[in-house]
Amino acid sequence: MLIGIANVGSGLTPEDWVILTDLTVEQMSYRIKLRNAQFGFPIDPERERAICAGDGEPIEFDFERAGMTSD
Repeated sequence: MLIGIANVGSGLTPEDWVILTDLTVEQMSYRIKLRNAQFGFPIDPERERAICAGDGEPIEFDFERAGMTSD
């Protein structure tokens, strides 16, 4: 898997990159919707639409609350 990730750009044409980008964005949009449903819709529909459209502002991860440090 690591070799595949490391070599993902090898030999791709600009058109291939467009296809790869489009497919990745579409897949992640479905994943956001799936995970939102899986956890009982903690994200309201308006924010979900914004995120899937690429317009959502990211929420800053709270390392302290999670019990993690940035050491």
